[in-house]
Parts: sequence; C-alpha cells; structure tokens
Amino acid sequence: IKEAKLLYEGIEGSSFKYEHCWEIMKASPKWCSLQLGKPSSKKAKINDKSSVDTLGNEEEKRNVGGLGTEYDNDDDRRLGRKSSKENKKRMNDQKAVVDMLCSFQSTLEKQHCESRQSLEMRERMISRDLELKERSCKLKEEADKRKAKDETTREQERIMNTDMNNLQPILRAAYEKMQDQIMKEWEKEGLFGDGLEN
Repeated sequence: IKEAKLLYEGIEGSSFKYEHCWEIMKASPKWCSLQLGKPSSKKAKINDKSSVDTLGNEEEKRNVGGLGTEYDNDDDRRLGRKSSKENKKRMNDQKAVVDMLCSFQSTLEKQHCESRQSLEMRERMISRDLELKERSCKLKEEADKRKAKDETTREQERIMNTDMNNLQPILRAAYEKMQDQIMKEWEKEGLFGDGLEN
C-alpha cells in the first residue's frame, strides 16, 4: 500500500486524498485482494475448461477416426441437458395425448356398443309390445264376437221357446217365419248333426 501511495504521489504530484475511504472499504469483499484473484462463478470455471478442451480437441474433431474428413456438422452434436429434457417432456406429452386419445376411442367404442345393444333391446321390446297389442286386439274381437253370438243365441232360443198357442195369428205367422230362419241357420252351422237331415 505504501508503494501504491508513493506511485500515486509521483504520478499526480500530490498525496492520496481518499485514504479514509480506503480504510472503510478495504474490509469489504468487493475490494479485498483475495477475492479479486478468484474466479467469480462456477460458470467461469466451466467456460475455462471447455475452452481448453475445444482448443485441444479441435484437431481430433476435424480428423474423425484418422480419415482426415472434416467434422463441422452441428447436427451430430450431443443434445444439451435443457434440450434433452424438453424433448423428453414433449415425448411424454405426446404419449399422454396418444394414451388419452386411445382411452377416448375405447370409451366411444364402448358407448357405441352399449347404445347399439340398448337400441336392439328397445326394438325387441317395441316388437313384443306390438305383438301383445295385436293379440289383445284379436282376443277382444273374439270376445266381442262370442258375446254377440251368445246374445244372438239367447234371442234365438227365446224365439224358439215361445208358446205360439196364445199369440194372435199375425204374430204367430211372424214367429213361425223367424223359427224357420233360425232352423236354417242352425242347420248351416251343423248344430243338429246328420240326424235332422234324414
């Protein structure tokens, strides 16, 4: 420090006026002489090593395998950590998308299959309902026909069992005519069998 002060006086022609500032700042790491000699960060160390490697291995890179071919193609360079992580993440994202699409497709196929089965079941139920309705309509028609036939048969039996001795001649003639028609109908229906014709 004394040499520096003497050197300053020789150059400037006056004494060093900021010695009180130096007393305050000399303990600060920024101005400490030990800190000035050290590299500032880890990055600087890595850059120093890589610069030594690049200078030393430049010839090796140019002469690959001793064939003398130039090796200036940047495409064959190894990927860095960041870019390899990005590629891996991108691949995982793509795989996740593919997996999601596959699961979505299988879900759609299941839904399609279930909806088709549901539709087939609904069609079977509708056709079954139609069959049941047709049967019930036929049964109702048959029941109505039987009911009408029973009413007709009761009316015919009443006409056939009417005592005509007490009736007036006009009514008697009408009843005889109705009885003849009833007998003909019964013959057509085969109610008497073969014995009546003989």
